[in-house]
Amino acid sequence: MGSRTPHTLVDTTPAKTIVVYRNGDQFYVGRKFVLSRRRVATFEALLEQLTEQVEVPFGVRRLFTPTRGRPVLELDSLQAGGKYVAAGRERFKKLDYINIVPRKPAKMRKLKEIKPVVHCGMNVPSRWQMFHRMSRQINVFTNGRLFIPPVKIIIPKFSLMEWNSVLATVGEKVFPLGGVRKLFTMNGHLLDNSKDLQDNHFYVAAGLEAFKNFPYWKSPKVPSEVQQKYTDMEKHSRRKKKEDPKVKDTRKQDSISPKTQDSVFYAKEGKKKPKAEALIQSGADGDVFKAQTPNQETQGAPEVKEAPDVRVELPVDGRPAEIVKDTEETHRHMSDFESNREDNSRMSFKKKFPLRHNTKKKAPLKNLSKNKKVVPFPDSPSAGLGVCGWILVAISFLFTVITFPLSIWMCIKIIKEYERAIIFRLGRILQGGAKGPGLFFILPCTDSFIKVDMRTISFDIPPQEILTKDSVTISVDGVVYYRVQNATLAVANITNADSATRLLAQTTLRNVLGTKNLSQILSDREEIAHNMQSTLDDATDDWGIKVERVEIKDVKLPVQLQRAMAAEAEASREARAKVIAAEGEMNASRALKEASMVITESPAALQLRYLQTLTTIAAEKNSTIIFPLPIDMLQAVMGTKQ
Repeated sequence: MGSRTPHTLVDTTPAKTIVVYRNGDQFYVGRKFVLSRRRVATFEALLEQLTEQVEVPFGVRRLFTPTRGRPVLELDSLQAGGKYVAAGRERFKKLDYINIVPRKPAKMRKLKEIKPVVHCGMNVPSRWQMFHRMSRQINVFTNGRLFIPPVKIIIPKFSLMEWNSVLATVGEKVFPLGGVRKLFTMNGHLLDNSKDLQDNHFYVAAGLEAFKNFPYWKSPKVPSEVQQKYTDMEKHSRRKKKEDPKVKDTRKQDSISPKTQDSVFYAKEGKKKPKAEALIQSGADGDVFKAQTPNQETQGAPEVKEAPDVRVELPVDGRPAEIVKDTEETHRHMSDFESNREDNSRMSFKKKFPLRHNTKKKAPLKNLSKNKKVVPFPDSPSAGLGVCGWILVAISFLFTVITFPLSIWMCIKIIKEYERAIIFRLGRILQGGAKGPGLFFILPCTDSFIKVDMRTISFDIPPQEILTKDSVTISVDGVVYYRVQNATLAVANITNADSATRLLAQTTLRNVLGTKNLSQILSDREEIAHNMQSTLDDATDDWGIKVERVEIKDVKLPVQLQRAMAAEAEASREARAKVIAAEGEMNASRALKEASMVITESPAALQLRYLQTLTTIAAEKNSTIIFPLPIDMLQAVMGTKQ
């Protein structure tokens, strides 16, 4: 018979030690890694281990040889003591990696600095924190748009390095006229540095236009403490305006002493400034600015006078004070300016309506707290139509009256319970917003309407190929339920709300799942769905859409990963089964030991056990019966032979 080779359970493959450099970094000293089959079983596991130790953008995805840049694709290709270059998705950059020498730190003079003691339980305001350490979370209004709620924006810490990056980040969520060019506080103070930004504060983003001093703090999304603070500031400013300027002047005159009133540094009433005298060649006595004796060289020269168009720049403190207009006057000028615009001017819905303010009739701000999406409309259905618009409306109404029996079928429209109608009169939305359900009246030739379905709509998110945080490619799909909450915004603010919501759901699914590990995606589906729902709801709030529910349907794993996970689960179960079987054998041996000890105490018990065994065998109707032979008899026989 052939001899069998002993089966080894332990892997005797020796460990390998390699040195890894970073791609394109001429100052990065190589780092040693010890590779063993137990810890690094596959090439993907090696890349994950290198990602944790070597900082490479987007993680380590490739491994090259240091001299020629040849890619290494298998674990067996690695040589013990070899040197390699770790890279991400970029190409191999040829450098002299082998001869990289660590730089000696320069000798610097130690400065005795008093380091502040920061306790872990203290909540330090953002203005006192170290700059660029953390990101900033701010709330931004759109300049002049009261009906648009503030948008929460998280500014990353790397964007805080430059002010233009901060404005670009704000411009991704807020859309003023001309893009975000300026950032103001709600009082109108201009910010020019990211150091002035504070967490959870409210700001106003403006474009090319000037800051519009509106009561942004009265929005329902502003906390009550902030509202109270700005309300007190507004009351204080009004009290200052109500004070009589004449009383101030009398107070100032009373406070000035009679000696100072006669001084040359104080202006006197009733006297006018004398006009500038002509230049005299001969000097006057006591005047230090005029020569006492005329210069012979300048005698006979023609006199040159200054041109009247020449302007001399005055210093800041010598300029006359500018008159600042009140907010009511600015609103009045804005309304007059918009009323004189031509009818054929192309302006968006947001530019026309929110900028129309009337000083006589102001909409109460209580309506804003009841409904977040209150869109201010003109005072009358045909406001701002112009002369041509009024003429067309009158002609349409006259035509309706003349052809009354027949025109009734063209004027009366019916919409269902779950629908709403947005009526446009000469391109402008009528007062009152959406109409319906039931009957409503329109004028022929001048009015048109659009139907909006208010029912809940569901759609499937197509499967998305996503790379998780732990570098695993999965395919995930889901379902979204939404409904139109404000029909006016759904028609006027976006071209196709349904298509935009579908595309936004796909990108949101990829962005949310890209920051999670595979284990988190498989276990925390409810939390991920809730985060997606809140993100979609905030993004579609300006479109008048309410996202009610988001669910993740299926997570498809690659076939190789499924096999690996199944093998891992099978191995763990087999290990548990072997441990349980070993524990059972150990318990049975203990019980047999105790039984043998009991039997040795009485020899008759062994005979009874023999008889019980015979009874068990005979009960099965076997033709063969085994009679046990006592061991004592065999010992006696063996003794006689000896």
